[in-house]
Amino acid sequence: MNHLFNSVRWRLQLWHALILLCVIAALCVLAYRLALDDRRERIDRELESFERAFMRSFWDITSRRNKDGPPGGKDELRDRFRSLASGAEFPLEMRDLFDPEANESIYLAFWDGNGQTLFRSANAPESLNCPQLPPPDPDPQSRMRGTFRELVQSGPRGFRSLVGRD
Repeated sequence: MNHLFNSVRWRLQLWHALILLCVIAALCVLAYRLALDDRRERIDRELESFERAFMRSFWDITSRRNKDGPPGGKDELRDRFRSLASGAEFPLEMRDLFDPEANESIYLAFWDGNGQTLFRSANAPESLNCPQLPPPDPDPQSRMRGTFRELVQSGPRGFRSLVGRD
């Protein structure tokens, strides 16, 4: 048997097999990375569209309550966020925000320029803190915090929003 592997033909076949194995492994790693990046982009799009839908619903609901005209300054914005007691007026897909038992769903939090919490969904993780003020950028910044995928966005006067999911 030892004589068999001393042959040039067998050595060449072993080298070819090793090279083929490396190429297949590299292609598998590439496919895994592409699938992972695609999944992260899909989750980011889902989080961004959820935040937009929440803000549309939020402005509709609070505008119906406060028919005094256009929104005021920071204080009125604070009052509007703090007036969200229950999710009864929100669409069904957003009611998990007000349910502390809904751990496997999307969560939201908003902070003002001083870092004071304006709104924090009941299903947000306990470890969620006010993010550092990101540089002014119209696009949300995505991040991984443990097992949580989150999008952080900054607005005028230090207003920050965070939307995430497990």
